[in-house]
Amino acid sequence: SLDSYLKEDFVLKVHSYHSLVGREAHRYKQFCRFVETKTGVFYSDIEPQNNVLVLVADFFIDRFSCMDWVIHDLNRQIAAIYNTKECIVREVSANANIELAENELEYQKLWKGFYDTIAIKERRNIKVQNLFLPKRYRNLMTEFKT
Repeated sequence: SLDSYLKEDFVLKVHSYHSLVGREAHRYKQFCRFVETKTGVFYSDIEPQNNVLVLVADFFIDRFSCMDWVIHDLNRQIAAIYNTKECIVREVSANANIELAENELEYQKLWKGFYDTIAIKERRNIKVQNLFLPKRYRNLMTEFKT
């Protein structure tokens, strides 16, 4: 019943933090990009403002349950590591040395080509694009890397 006392400042703050963290976790569920490493493990790095790694990892446990993957939070130097049986969160070094699989660069090139060709240049609207895909998420996304 404490949750319904929105007139109280501390309850209102908890609600606002909940929605802020939930919104950021939802965006990382959409904008998280995995690359295949030489060992066959899929790797993704994220830079969230809030500690959303566990929320994002829970989503990908259900979505990619048959694959080994790692989601690395670069801001906090922690990673969620999943091996098709269990997921653990642990500290990792900031300088992860990732060796890509042989065909990964080709897949990235195809993804960038798809992104470039799907756009209609005459209907390009930067304001709307920035609204739906804020710039702070783009630096780690395949389609925006140079």
